[in-house]
Amino acid sequence: MIRKVILGSLPVFYAIVFYYMLNKDQSNNFDAIPASVESMLIIVFCVWFFFEQIRDMQVSFIYSSKTFWIVVAILVYMSATFFLFIAAEFVSQEERRSYWFINSISNLLKHILLTIAFIIPNYKPQPTNERPFSDELFEFENSAT
Repeated sequence: MIRKVILGSLPVFYAIVFYYMLNKDQSNNFDAIPASVESMLIIVFCVWFFFEQIRDMQVSFIYSSKTFWIVVAILVYMSATFFLFIAAEFVSQEERRSYWFINSISNLLKHILLTIAFIIPNYKPQPTNERPFSDELFEFENSAT
C-alpha cells in the first residue's frame, strides 16, 4: 500500500519540479514551491513510516534500530525548515538572513541524530509473536452501532 502511494506521488512531485525548472527566472532566488512540496511529502512519508512501524511491530524498542534515528533526523530537519522554505520567496534577503539560524540549528540536530544512527550497534530484529497493542486500536469503526 505505502509503495503504491509513494510511486503514485513521485510523478506529481517530478512534474512540479520540472515545471518550476522550466519556468524559473534567471535570478539566483530560492525555489520555495518545490522545496515546500518536497518537505511536505517527506514529512508525510516519515509519519507514515512510524505508523507502519507501530502497526507491524518487528522490534520491541523502535529506537534501537538505525532506521528510526535516520527517519527522525529527516523529520526534524524537514519540519523545522518547512515554513522557512515557504517564506523564503516572500521575504527580503536581509530578513532571510535573520531567520536562517533556524536552518542552522535544525541542520545541527539532524547531524547529531544521524550520528546516533551510525553509532548504535546493528540490531537484527527478531520476530515477535506477541503484539504489544491490540489490533482494535488501528481499526476505525463506527462506535455508535
